[in-house]
Amino acid sequence: MDFLFAGPNLVFSVALALLSLLVLLELGMGGGLTEFLDTLIPDIDADAGSAGSDSMPSKLLSWVRAGKVPTLMLLAIFLGVFGAGGLLLQWLSSLYGPGLLPALLAAPLMLVLAMPLVRMFAGLLGDLLPRDETQVLSQEALVGRTAVIVIGSARRNAPAQAKLRDEFGTSHYVMVEPLHDQDVLEQGQQVRLMVREGGRYRAVRAGLPALENEQ
Repeated sequence: MDFLFAGPNLVFSVALALLSLLVLLELGMGGGLTEFLDTLIPDIDADAGSAGSDSMPSKLLSWVRAGKVPTLMLLAIFLGVFGAGGLLLQWLSSLYGPGLLPALLAAPLMLVLAMPLVRMFAGLLGDLLPRDETQVLSQEALVGRTAVIVIGSARRNAPAQAKLRDEFGTSHYVMVEPLHDQDVLEQGQQVRLMVREGGRYRAVRAGLPALENEQ
């Protein structure tokens, strides 16, 4: 117990405590926490994030395979790998090295070491999760659907993130720009995806006539 609560190890012990709390909350909410986190956290679609997003958070989420597993599972993997790996690192350092590493050194080091493992485990679990019809929807199939801008305001060459829910109840997060260069699509607005360009979509405000697609 002294090892767990030693100052340099607290950050790793707290990570494992948060993991335990998430598990208890998920069990108590009957799966509701997963849906709640998927709503609040930008769980970017893997294809859209890797192909079309220029932001570092989007690229990182795509790299750790956020589109393959639920947000809660990805967070749990990170907390488990970071917490357990950090304690293992400190134990080995105390056993064979100079002693416990300072938290300001151990935590960033473990963060760097953890991310490839998070990516690997997320990929393995994503392959094991049951697949259904929602996972065969192509990105082209999203064209013509209505989404809501959830993060940022979309301008030409400055995309914003939008969310749409398909007929199977699956949420998709995509990067959108306005169809017309002079338009601005504000956060909270409903938009209609008109054209796919790489990993991004050109969109208009929902309710505008189809001829808006003509340029």
